[in-house]
Amino acid sequence: MKKLILFLAVIFSAIVLQAQTINGVAAFPKDSTTNTQTKYLKIASAVAITANYVGGIYIVPVAKTATQTVSAILQGSIDNSVFFDVTNATADSVKLNTAGTVKLYGWVLNDTHWKYYRIKAVGYNTGVTTFTGGFILKRKQ
Repeated sequence: MKKLILFLAVIFSAIVLQAQTINGVAAFPKDSTTNTQTKYLKIASAVAITANYVGGIYIVPVAKTATQTVSAILQGSIDNSVFFDVTNATADSVKLNTAGTVKLYGWVLNDTHWKYYRIKAVGYNTGVTTFTGGFILKRKQ
């Protein structure tokens, strides 16, 4: 009986752990760019993606001043230390804040080719923009 209870407890904890990492949302710590700073938004305790999943990354900017412009590009890494632009940095960067006019943005990943992802946010002009956002990972059907 004890073995059965222990077995069921292990199975239940594995199911709960899997549900939190695969079908959940992991939030980025809140951060901001000031003037011409470059910030990198990524999951604080990121775990490598070990299989090919469907994913999504979203960012929510808030203009604290109406003068800053901020662009963002999605980056990926194999080792969580050296990151590369997932797409063309010049052509595919997104303006999140244009002198106080902000827009929410998200990237859809049909295939998670990289083990780690982050968002590179680059500030221009003077001002402050605050960011929140997160990462969603779903099992392929």
